[in-house]
Amino acid sequence: MCLFVERIFWLFDKILISGKPADFMTTKKGYFYEIKDILNVSTLSIRETVPDLEDSKNAFEVFRDQESQIIVAKSEKERAEWLAAFYREITWGKLAYALEKVLMQEAFQGPELPPSLRLTEEEYRFAVPDSPENILFEINETGGIPLIKGGTVLKLVERLTFDKYADTNYLLQFLLTYRSFMEPLELLNLLIERFNCPVPKNASEEEIEYFKTNIRRPVQLRVTNVVKNWVDKHYLDFQESKELLKRFLEFVKDDISNAPDMDKVVTSLTKAIRKKREDETDQTNRKSFMLGPNEIIPDPIRTGISAGFMDIMDVRRHILSPFLVCGGSPLSS
Repeated sequence: MCLFVERIFWLFDKILISGKPADFMTTKKGYFYEIKDILNVSTLSIRETVPDLEDSKNAFEVFRDQESQIIVAKSEKERAEWLAAFYREITWGKLAYALEKVLMQEAFQGPELPPSLRLTEEEYRFAVPDSPENILFEINETGGIPLIKGGTVLKLVERLTFDKYADTNYLLQFLLTYRSFMEPLELLNLLIERFNCPVPKNASEEEIEYFKTNIRRPVQLRVTNVVKNWVDKHYLDFQESKELLKRFLEFVKDDISNAPDMDKVVTSLTKAIRKKREDETDQTNRKSFMLGPNEIIPDPIRTGISAGFMDIMDVRRHILSPFLVCGGSPLSS
């Protein structure tokens, strides 16, 4: 047996509102209404028959997941008008959403490059086109930047340093969780490879200049932004590995410093590393002063006593990566 509560419905562009009269606020000019639900029409489905209702001739049901609303019209004609309005809103809403999604994706991808400016996979591993076999996206209900669900390691790093736009949320998530599917030195080597993007061989001088300014330059700036955040927020990686720190310093000296107009970037990265190393030294000296001469200095990585921030190694070990990572075989959602 179904229990029914009387509601009044209003169908607007994209939304369905249900409410009931607020009797205590009735005036000579009419009723005030208390709103109970506001539903997005594009998420609703229609069931034209209501078997649990004795007199269902003028009724139909709208539902979403486990929620449903039974709407009873005053006449068959009014029911037909309501159903027509619902189907129109649902259909056009979905079409408009699909169109908006396509237009938004095209805007983020930018214009397609002419053949003379396209790099091959042999020239540059990050030049492989997107496909369901190497990257997956989630639907972003609010529009805006596409949400990455999973991908191959190369594609995840490519999107981390994407030339069309910056995704701060993705950057922070990636740096927090990447250790679950790759080593820090592997990440740094991929970022160095990404930074050293070659220019197309068959392009004209004008096209090469365009490529350097509008494609390679944004990629290089994204790479430097990633490593700056890496040093600032996850310096433990560099404390743990002298090889990683050495490779990073070589990257700054040999690659970034030789790229055009990177003086400020080099200065910023150098200062960041210097400050972290000074903080590390100061922290070690303070611990040495506080301990007795025969006591063992605790390992900062295992105790959480590190350069100005708490140890998150245990947290890292228990965090599940939000990305599906694949080494080359097709991905499944």
